Amino acid sequence: MPERETSILYRTHSGENKAPRPDWYSKELCLKSMIISYDLLQQQSSANFTVLFDGELNPHDEWAKTVKRMVEPRGVIIEKPHRGNCESTMNAIYTASEYPDNQVVVIAEDDYLWLTPSLIGLYHSLTELPAHYSTPYDHPVRYQPDYPLGADYPHWHNTIYITSERHWRTQESTCMTFATTSRTIKEDLEYFEKYKDNGKGRPEDRELFREMQGLEYYQYKHPNTPRILVGPMPSLATHVHLPWIAPLIDWEKAAREVNDKDIK
Repeated sequence: MPERETSILYRTHSGENKAPRPDWYSKELCLKSMIISYDLLQQQSSANFTVLFDGELNPHDEWAKTVKRMVEPRGVIIEKPHRGNCESTMNAIYTASEYPDNQVVVIAEDDYLWLTPSLIGLYHSLTELPAHYSTPYDHPVRYQPDYPLGADYPHWHNTIYITSERHWRTQESTCMTFATTSRTIKEDLEYFEKYKDNGKGRPEDRELFREMQGLEYYQYKHPNTPRILVGPMPSLATHVHLPWIAPLIDWEKAAREVNDKDIK
């Protein structure tokens, strides 16, 4: 299979939300972990890095200055008028849809801690498996059949795959940090538009991925087979949102290792 280019679309903005975080969390840590993973990916395949900044890069804003310092040696920053989470997500989706069909695209939120092999793993999941989407995040709810908001569907009925380096399994949904191809995004635009806002200022990601996979009572509308979403075991990244830290990985140790590394 010929090599594909990978485009990273990293979504961020000035400010923080009110999500509960561990003491070691920072947006700079998360961005640095992504950059370390990106630099490794770029050593092995063609890749490019873009930050989609929701709002103005204010020269007096500390986060804006940090983003410029860390990103501009290796990528580009695109400023967009501040529109909030839903429209920022759709901006990334529309941007991804404009790439060549076979391009691998990683759309990333700014509060994930990434392990160094994360992006290479996502690339392999889309080039070695029959997957349309892949997530780096092994959500702990996958292991909680008594989860009060309902176990993931179909939680106990997964297909296991293996790439050249790790196991992957099908998942019923993920957050809005995932990998896919531009062609898949183009074909699925109507679904992203349908679920872009759950009425609480964020996408309805769970129903989005359920419908695209034809799970439960949903039917996938297009003539192609329903989509397949896979995730790694164990996790390649974690959403840094308590209590939903991905299991088995010592993320505090991973954070220290990121902090100890130098990036150029």
